[in-house]
Amino acid sequence: MSRPAHGGGCTRCHRTGVRIVTIWPEGRICRRCYERATRIHGTCPGCAQHRLLPGLLEGAPACTDCTGIPSNFRCTRCGREDEPVRTGLCAHCCLADDLTTVLDDGTGTIAAPLRPLFTALTSQKNARSARIWLTVNRQAEQLLRDIA
Repeated sequence: MSRPAHGGGCTRCHRTGVRIVTIWPEGRICRRCYERATRIHGTCPGCAQHRLLPGLLEGAPACTDCTGIPSNFRCTRCGREDEPVRTGLCAHCCLADDLTTVLDDGTGTIAAPLRPLFTALTSQKNARSARIWLTVNRQAEQLLRDIA
């Protein structure tokens, strides 16, 4: 992400007085527009590759290479191109880390009977939703800890 800036308006939503979190070739981008942009996947109209499409090419979502966005959205662990959640990690890897911690049987691993649950939770398409469920709903986290 480029250096954040304060004040001014967002190039995408045209809201003023919002916190600008990055500056891309098209201009200043607020947090809401950044989060939306980094969750779009599809076929890029510029290169015809299936990728993350945070940029805009003639008004259509496009990949970083075709739009000149200097940010690298590849997860440093799994290589998935996705919205960054923790420094260098995608939601899928963060979910796996969080669940490994919650389901730890006290030995630093997940007990064999709980591995299918771990696999089911980490295999879902929208890991971001599962992370929200796990981190916002403390009862869910406690239930998983109790099961472990």
